[in-house]
Amino acid sequence: MGGEERWRAIAAGLRGAVLVLDENDRIIESVRDPSGTSDAIGKSIFDVVPEPERDERRALFAEVRRTGTPADYQTTRMSPRGFVLLDVRCIPVESGEHVTELVLVGTDANEHASDAAETHRALFDLSPMPMWIYDARTRRIVDANSATIAKYGYSRSELLALTIDDLRAPDDGKKGRHRTKAGVVLDVELCVHEVVLQGRLLQLALANDVTDRVHLEEQLLQAQKMEAIGRLAGGIAHDFNNLLAVIQMDLDWIAGELGTENKLSEDVVRVRAAATRGAALTQQLLAFSRKQHLQPRIIVLNDIVGEMQRMMGRILGEDVRLDVELAPDIAAVEADPSQIAQVLVNLAVNARDAMPGGGLLSISTHEVDLDDARAHALGELSAGRYVRLRVSDTGHGMDDATRARAFEPFFTTKRPGKGTGLGLATVFGIVRQSGGGITIESAPGRGSTFDVFLPCVAGSALASMAAPPMSPPRKAQGTILLVEDDPHVRAAVGRQLRSRGFDVLEASDGTEAIACADNATATIDLLLTDVVMPGADGPTVATHVRTHRPSMRVLYMSGHTEHPAMRVSALDKRASFLQKPFNADRLAAAVRAALNDEPASSRPASA
Repeated sequence: MGGEERWRAIAAGLRGAVLVLDENDRIIESVRDPSGTSDAIGKSIFDVVPEPERDERRALFAEVRRTGTPADYQTTRMSPRGFVLLDVRCIPVESGEHVTELVLVGTDANEHASDAAETHRALFDLSPMPMWIYDARTRRIVDANSATIAKYGYSRSELLALTIDDLRAPDDGKKGRHRTKAGVVLDVELCVHEVVLQGRLLQLALANDVTDRVHLEEQLLQAQKMEAIGRLAGGIAHDFNNLLAVIQMDLDWIAGELGTENKLSEDVVRVRAAATRGAALTQQLLAFSRKQHLQPRIIVLNDIVGEMQRMMGRILGEDVRLDVELAPDIAAVEADPSQIAQVLVNLAVNARDAMPGGGLLSISTHEVDLDDARAHALGELSAGRYVRLRVSDTGHGMDDATRARAFEPFFTTKRPGKGTGLGLATVFGIVRQSGGGITIESAPGRGSTFDVFLPCVAGSALASMAAPPMSPPRKAQGTILLVEDDPHVRAAVGRQLRSRGFDVLEASDGTEAIACADNATATIDLLLTDVVMPGADGPTVATHVRTHRPSMRVLYMSGHTEHPAMRVSALDKRASFLQKPFNADRLAAAVRAALNDEPASSRPASA
C-alpha cells in the first residue's frame, strides 16, 4: 500500500473531520469536513477560518510547527444540520527535522456533551423573553425561540422568512418599537450580541417588552409637564391678581367720583368690563393649576345637571340635541357646585364647537367602582366608589396627538381669536382639585367622550345649595387693621374702606401690624390681612393680636393657595377668606360678613 493510500486508510479510520495543510497552510486533503471545505482544496485554510479567529490560528499553527507539539482548540462551523462546535487537534507531521504538514482532526463537541447541548437549546427555546438570531449582512432571521413566536404571533417558518426590519413598526424612529403579526405595536429594549459562526457574521438579539413601563413613563412625564405648566400659570395668575385688584377698585372709585352723567363714564365701564374678563382668565389659570379657592359642599351631581339643563340648551343652539340620562338615587359628592357647573359649561362649549353642523350631546351620571389600577391611572386616586359624570358628543373627534394635549393651557385647535385654550384646562384643574379624575376617549370622526369621576360621600346630609341670606350690618362703622405688603393694593383697599365709613390702620407687613396692634388704644373690630407676607405671615399676626383682642374678627385675603401659611389660615374656623382679585363691592360684602360673623364668602380648600 503506497503512502497516499495508507494516509487515506488512516484518515478514513479516524472519527471526525480531517484536514491536511501543507507547509504554506494550503488545504491538500479534506475528509468528512461538515463545512464542505473539500471544495477549497488548494486554497489557504485562512480562506475558511472566520476573520476574528485568523490571528489566533496563525499563531497556534506557527507554534506547532516550531515545537513539533500537538495543540488543541475549538471552533464553530456551519453544517447541513446547523452550527457545529468542533474540538480540533492540530498534529504536526515531520519530514526530516522540519514540520512539513499539519493534520487537523475535528470532532463534534456535541457528541461529547449532548446533555449540555440540549440544555443550551432549552435555555434558548424556553426563555420567557423573545430571542432570535439574524444574519448581520442580509438581516434575515435564521433562528427564533418559542417566546418570539408567542409574542409576535408568527410561526417559526414565517419568522425565518422575515428580516429583522420586518418586525419594526412603520413609525419606529427611535428603533425601539416593533409590530406583531396582528399589528400591535410593542415598545422593546434590545440587547444585541455579535457572533461569528463559520465566517458568517450573525447577531443574537434578546428583546424585553417594556410597553407597560413606557406607558407609565409617558403618564409620569405628562403629569410632570402639566404640574410645571400649572406652577407657571398659578404664579402668573397670582401676580395678576394684585394688579387686577388695584385696577378694579380704582375703576370703582373713579366711577363713583365721575357719576353716571360724565361723558367718561362709558369709558370707565368698558375698562371695568375688560378688567373683569382679565380676572376671569386668572381664575381659569388658577383652576387649571389647582390653586383656586373652592367652596366645597355636599352635593348631588343630578341636581347640578338639572339646574344647568336649560342653560345648556341656550349654549348649544338649536342644531345640537341634548340628551340627559341621570341615574336615580345617585350618591352625593363633595365639591364646589359653581365649579362643577363651570365644568359642564366648558364641556358643552367644547362639544358645540366640535359639532359645527349640529349633532348630539349626551350627559349622564352613574355610580362606578374603581379598582386600584383604574384609580391610579386616573391620577393616583384611591380605589372605591365614584360618581361618573359622562359628557359625549358626536363631533369631529380628536387624534392621539390632540387628545394627549387637550388639557394643556393655551392649546387649541381653533382659529386665532376663536378660543383661549383654557376651557378644558380649567375643567382638568377643577376636577383634580375636587379630588377626582377625568379621561377622554376620542377618535377622528367618532366624537369625544369625557368621563369625570368624583368620590362618593357616604352618609352625609346634603347641604343647601342656596347662599345664606345676608343679615344687616351689626354696626355701620368700626376700626379695621389693614395689613398688605403690596403698597398699591393697600392704598386701594384702604381708600375703599374709608369711603364706607371705617377707620383704617395700615401696616406694610406682619411685624409692623403686630406693633401697630400692640400700640393701638382703640378697639380693633377687624383684622384684614394678606396671608403670605415677608416677616410674620397673616395667621401669625392673627394669633398674636387675638391674644389681647379675643373678640376681633379676622378676614384673610390672598391669591396664594399652596404656601404653608395658607394651610394654617384654612384651619382657622373663626376667620373668613377673600380671594384676590376683588372689586369694591366684593370687598365691602366680605367685610360686612366678617363683622357680622356670617359664613365666609369663600375659603381656600384644605391642602
